[in-house]
Amino acid sequence: MIITDKIIDEAIKKAGKDQYGQTKIINLQIECLFPNNIVEVREYLKVSKKYMLSTYGWKYGTYKAICLR
Repeated sequence: MIITDKIIDEAIKKAGKDQYGQTKIINLQIECLFPNNIVEVREYLKVSKKYMLSTYGWKYGTYKAICLR
């Protein structure tokens, strides 16, 4: 699978939402959106002009999720 910003856009639109229709940041982890293409997405995010990985969390641990650049 070739990863593009458009494919990431579609995955984010389909990500789980809360009761108010908002996407939780934890649902934007690569492992949640692309469980079969983790390495490819991680590499693509290094060169993407639209998206990047950012670290979130605090008291209960940290995780990386996709966010806008």
